[in-house]
Amino acid sequence: MDNYDYEGINVDVEHEDLEHNLRTPCRECPFVGKIPGWLGGEEPERFVNNARFDQAYPCHLHPDSQCCGQTLFMNRMAKLSRNPIMSEYQKSFGDADQMKVLALQDFVHHHTIGAKEFFKKSENDLDKQSSDMV
Repeated sequence: MDNYDYEGINVDVEHEDLEHNLRTPCRECPFVGKIPGWLGGEEPERFVNNARFDQAYPCHLHPDSQCCGQTLFMNRMAKLSRNPIMSEYQKSFGDADQMKVLALQDFVHHHTIGAKEFFKKSENDLDKQSSDMV
């Protein structure tokens, strides 16, 4: 599989192209919300629409597998895939599993406003460190 872009959404990948075996989001999963704003240059809406329109999305660390975070994100949005492989994968998770990922509004906030706040704080911390050195 060499048709997809790790940094964004690629509609060339189908659910049938991916394994559906991951049980936990990877450490770099944008749906978990560990690093504000880190979406590889893409807008949060693109990730949301990818889930909304039932597009397959490979994991960042396991590119031959469907992203577990996106799967849980779809479950949290009450969006059941029309693809039988994906819908069975979604149903294999419990209700508590979906709490591992951000809700829709939280995802968008985290990767827009939250990112601006995070980077502003980082910038202020660097400025403080610089002034302390003088």
